[in-house]
Amino acid sequence: MFKNINSTLLLASFSITTIADWVLKLAIPLIIYSKTKSSLFMSIAYGIEFLPYVIMMPIGGVISDLLKKKNILIVGDIAALVLTIILFIHIIYFQFNIYFIFFIIFLIGFVSAIYHPAFQGSIPLIVSKNQLAHFNGHMHVIQNSLTLVAPALAGFLFIVMDESEILIITIIGFFISLIFILKMNIRAEEHVKKFKEIFNISLIINELKSGIKEMHKNPIISWATYLFVFQVFGGQIIVGNIVFILIEHLQLSKPDIAYILALSSIGSIVAAFVVPKFLDKFHPGRFIVVSSFIVLTGFIILMFSNSFFSFLIGRIISSIGETSIIICMFTYRQKAIPQTHLSRVISIARTISWIPMPIAPIIGGYLLNNFNDGYSIILYISVSSYLLCCIIMLFTPLTKKSITKIS
Repeated sequence: MFKNINSTLLLASFSITTIADWVLKLAIPLIIYSKTKSSLFMSIAYGIEFLPYVIMMPIGGVISDLLKKKNILIVGDIAALVLTIILFIHIIYFQFNIYFIFFIIFLIGFVSAIYHPAFQGSIPLIVSKNQLAHFNGHMHVIQNSLTLVAPALAGFLFIVMDESEILIITIIGFFISLIFILKMNIRAEEHVKKFKEIFNISLIINELKSGIKEMHKNPIISWATYLFVFQVFGGQIIVGNIVFILIEHLQLSKPDIAYILALSSIGSIVAAFVVPKFLDKFHPGRFIVVSSFIVLTGFIILMFSNSFFSFLIGRIISSIGETSIIICMFTYRQKAIPQTHLSRVISIARTISWIPMPIAPIIGGYLLNNFNDGYSIILYISVSSYLLCCIIMLFTPLTKKSITKIS
């Protein structure tokens, strides 16, 4: 697979943007905390980043199916680069304005909502069908290896640099990613339209309807999509406030925060190596159910954690299940959905699953900010949400033998 220069360039671009995203994800909440000391502002910033996914991603999927994906990736990298430069200039040279920060974060999320389905939709145009599982596995190995390295590097940088100065790394990352995308060739696509032709409301609505119809043809994708709403809510009420939790409740330093976030990815790396080797031998629905119970186990451990190591163990176990689900769903969708509808099905499914993404962190932030036992409350809410999801899964088509394996 790596003999294909285009797949190498795609992975290289993915690697660079993963580092840039990690630095940005660590820098922004720490900048906000240093300026405001507010868990609510931190959680709002996290939620605002994902709000455009709920609003825009289905349309982004349609746009990705109708326009050349390479062009979307180029424009997306340029936009992310410009927005990060604006964020850096504001923090360095202007009086800190939390609402302007929220606005820039929203725009970055808006770009990502269009960029993500184009990136996912471009993979089958570059990688052969029988290599998709391995490519997705390699992609997640890279992602989680960098997740292991990037926060640790960021932890060191936070010691020697100001949080705002670290944004320079993100700016450089988006620029390098843009160069890789410019050099990449993607196989010719069918049904590509001119840019001006997509500004047709009836066309977009019809294309969205066809994407929803295509998603509901497949019981695994449709049932998993709706049930993931519970998982996303349960996960993000914790993860969306994780920096504040680690600072205020576990009393960790900035480097320790970076280390615990980095080491949490060990479970993801293990899953990314192992899952592609046997994924095609298993019923995909049942694989998702088992993986969901693994995630639940990790969050139950978090309920009883009161130290660096116990929290880390819980996150490692939950990340094994989360990455297993991601690889399974990515691979299954890429094989089961026609290429003409793939980007919009990915975006529609993710939009539905991610509905709690902008809401859950803010609920968690409010509880942490206003209740002395707010941390315990959000832990119970998180575990209850995961438990409910896992129980419902047992009585759905996800466990039926009639569903075919990934092949």
